[in-house]
Amino acid sequence: MRGYWTSPCGEGYGTAQLAAQARDVVGVDIDPRTVEHATANYRQDNLHFTIGSMIDPELLAGVDRFDVITCFEALEHVEEQDILMAMVRRLLAPGGLFLTSTPDVAVYSHQHGNDNPFHVRELTEPEFRALLGGSLRHVAILRQNVVAGSLIASAAPGAGIAQSLRRAPDGGWRVAAEVPHTYLLGVASDAALPELPQLSVLVIPT
Repeated sequence: MRGYWTSPCGEGYGTAQLAAQARDVVGVDIDPRTVEHATANYRQDNLHFTIGSMIDPELLAGVDRFDVITCFEALEHVEEQDILMAMVRRLLAPGGLFLTSTPDVAVYSHQHGNDNPFHVRELTEPEFRALLGGSLRHVAILRQNVVAGSLIASAAPGAGIAQSLRRAPDGGWRVAAEVPHTYLLGVASDAALPELPQLSVLVIPT
């Protein structure tokens, strides 16, 4: 596998985990101190960190295309999301996968009351789907929530048997046949998507 372009690379541990499965991985972040920290703490021959903006048209100019591009919790930090998608189109190999996540504004902001001053353009689920679909032909949207780890579930009705305990209007509790979510996870490609899991759970052992 050619490798991954991850942006932003953040602390670096996620990018390093991807490097365990790929021939070559490049992590990008706009903050020089972040890149310096990641480079110092995650040293692997197939892992490289570089300073850059994910909406800079010259970013990674001249490199081979990537089989997988990830962009987690970053879309909402830029107004020029169409430029980001153009970057993905340029850097994604034919048949490659683009994985990206963003807060669902209907839940994150409207229901939960979050007001993040660093978010410049939050998206609804239809807007998120339209953004991805405007550049890549095949799109799937999953829903993610953070518990004691991470829970990702299909948005399709009847997928799995996951349920949640919700507060009822009368003050009691009810079991709902649904999995609450805060974030949207998009999987997009110009090729047909692989079979995606109906439920993915990452837990922290105790």
